[in-house]
Amino acid sequence: MGLSFDTISSVGSNGAIIHYKPEADTAKQLDLNQVYLCDSGAQYMDGTIDTTRTIFFGNPSDYLRDCYTRVLLGNLEIERVKWPKSSKITGADLDVLARKWLW
Repeated sequence: MGLSFDTISSVGSNGAIIHYKPEADTAKQLDLNQVYLCDSGAQYMDGTIDTTRTIFFGNPSDYLRDCYTRVLLGNLEIERVKWPKSSKITGADLDVLARKWLW
């Protein structure tokens, strides 16, 4: 049906800015040594999606590899949750499962 928000395309520290929108004075050039983030969303008849991808074109540092791995582990943790049909679990209840890898 259409986009759910404008696509966010950012490099380096701009990727940490919520709803970042490039401006002439803040936009950064692609850099092999910086993380590139692309966040896009769409609305369909049956729901809304948000797809975020982080890409590193060069050789990431050990620190970046560790950060990426921790976020991946959090996503996998959420993916593996067994949702009881009669539960009243909310996103806030599940948040701790994803974030535990960041502590």
